[in-house]
Amino acid sequence: METMGCRQKAVGSGRKDLRRSKLAISWVWIISLLLLIPTESTYADETLKLGVFSLQATALWENIWVHGKPPSTVTVPSPDGKKIITAVFDEKTDRVLLKITFGAKRFTADVDGGVGSEIAWSPDSQAFFLTWSSEGQSGEFHTRIYYVTRLGLKMIDLNPLVNRAFGHSVLCEGGPGPANVAAIAWLEGSRRILVAAEVPPLTICDSYGIFKAFEVSVPDSIVIKHYDQLAAKKEFWSYLGPRLREAPDRCITDPESCEVPNNHDRSN
Repeated sequence: METMGCRQKAVGSGRKDLRRSKLAISWVWIISLLLLIPTESTYADETLKLGVFSLQATALWENIWVHGKPPSTVTVPSPDGKKIITAVFDEKTDRVLLKITFGAKRFTADVDGGVGSEIAWSPDSQAFFLTWSSEGQSGEFHTRIYYVTRLGLKMIDLNPLVNRAFGHSVLCEGGPGPANVAAIAWLEGSRRILVAAEVPPLTICDSYGIFKAFEVSVPDSIVIKHYDQLAAKKEFWSYLGPRLREAPDRCITDPESCEVPNNHDRSN
């Protein structure tokens, strides 16, 4: 009888342990499923239009000016969730205004015009790039990098560096001019970035719409590698936005076929 009683107790105890195990497993599954449910910061970028130059970037201008609606506010959190960029259109100054929140700190940066603007945080959340046009959708496009610290913003203007690396002025009917400069992708935290120099997509420009790409080491602003258009498309296709993907390759293989006659006086 003692043996039978011990067995019954053991069986009862085993059943309780089994129920506890099943309950524990159930809670593990519930917690796992909750963790998989996306929060706003997880899917915020997926609900917004991406950049035309960079598929890493969130478009500001296109998401602020939603068709049929008044100007919207665009919010882009950093990957670590500790910093937030809020972009709004300031009708008084006719500019896009960026408000950067870092804990209790608040910083601002305005964008001259803001047409075609797009931004992307670096993977380490230390910096973000901003690309925008001060004129229209064809250009002139500019790119800046902003490092965000508790002491403030540190800005780096990439246009002078990238235009020097591009090597020549863009030849259009109105005369020579700078290339459009647009960020493509962060490649190594916030220390290396891929940037494009694009000939404005205007039919009055020689080889309009073509580009070269440059790897830039930041914050020391040194070009460490360059790629022609064909090489950039092959190496970085997954990062390129539709505007760069559609750049005409025939102008690379046969440049003379993409020359604008009015830009070349061959009468002599």
